[in-house]
Amino acid sequence: DSPAPRLFFKIQSIGTHSLPLVTAAFPAVPWIFVYRDPTHVMMSHLARGKASNALCARTRNRAGSFPQIGEVLREAGAAAGGLSATEYCAVHLGAICRSAVEEHKRGEGQGGSRGRFVNYVGLVKSLVEEVFPNHFRLELTEEMKENVWKVSGMYSKGRDSGRAGEFKDDSKKKEEQASEEVKAAAKKFMMPLYQTMEGFP
Repeated sequence: DSPAPRLFFKIQSIGTHSLPLVTAAFPAVPWIFVYRDPTHVMMSHLARGKASNALCARTRNRAGSFPQIGEVLREAGAAAGGLSATEYCAVHLGAICRSAVEEHKRGEGQGGSRGRFVNYVGLVKSLVEEVFPNHFRLELTEEMKENVWKVSGMYSKGRDSGRAGEFKDDSKKKEEQASEEVKAAAKKFMMPLYQTMEGFP
């Protein structure tokens, strides 16, 4: 018999809050969480206009649905009522990271997590050299590796918006364009979780 086909799911960021359901349904299936410098993540979400219109600010009216939001606020010594739209965006994104961290720690406490945190910096190299062969247990041919590098040269989020084309690292540009408010919010509500994820093997 031929081996069973491999199936990958790419979940939207808000779906991270449902990780416990996913791991309960598929306890033996490995997963990864791709993370990035908090300021750069903020700029990706705020690039298209005002913070109040950004996706990361739209959960404000149902923040109680996600307990991780309350935890991020508590740890930062802040209250939801006094936050600007930019600050709430950082809280929302921090809560997503917290959900991934919580699920990883829960798995570790039960004998070993199937999760792994992968930094956006050097992502493709990490996938080809470490994540695919050692975490997902995939046997990659040289052609497969070459295809990963080739596909990674395309900006995935641009296919339906006229932005398709060669991928270029925009980290420096995001850092330069970020306002002091964005940097402060990212540092206060997201950086502690970023540092936690950096500390995982």
